[in-house]
Amino acid sequence: MLAEATYQAVRDRQQREPDVVEPVLALLADPDHDGEVTDGMRRLAATLADQRETAALEAFLAGALPTSDVIDRVPSWNDRRTIASARRRRQLLGLTVGRETYHPDWQFTRSGVRRDLSAVIGPLLEASANDPVLADQIMRAPRPDLDGRSLADLLTSRRTDDLVTWLTHYRDGYTA
Repeated sequence: MLAEATYQAVRDRQQREPDVVEPVLALLADPDHDGEVTDGMRRLAATLADQRETAALEAFLAGALPTSDVIDRVPSWNDRRTIASARRRRQLLGLTVGRETYHPDWQFTRSGVRRDLSAVIGPLLEASANDPVLADQIMRAPRPDLDGRSLADLLTSRRTDDLVTWLTHYRDGYTA
């Protein structure tokens, strides 16, 4: 999903400015390239990185609940301090944007927090270098080895041990 948006942005820019984009693509295809890295290449790389980061944040927010919705959904968490404490204790994943904190919706059922969530958040944060946006991407990405299901689907189906094993492998640089 994110990769496809990036590819499309590169294709669009390549059609408009082939002299700028094609040297960058050549450099990506051949990292040992002896050619000059121009200011245009640096600007394009920075632009693409900004676009990728913006798309990732937008995807995160689209699938997340603000703290007020979490309070409504989880009866035992009745104020913002309780939820902030859960995040500090690595029992809940969240990201503050501006003055609001958002929590990926895969962490919740209709009436509360997923039963095994606290067993997953620590390994997930380790696998994502404590980056909540990357953690959300890891959980939501369809996986061919799971027949197109995501790790969030494993959590929903209470396959917590499989999920934690996968996250440990991801952290260590390989997948099972």
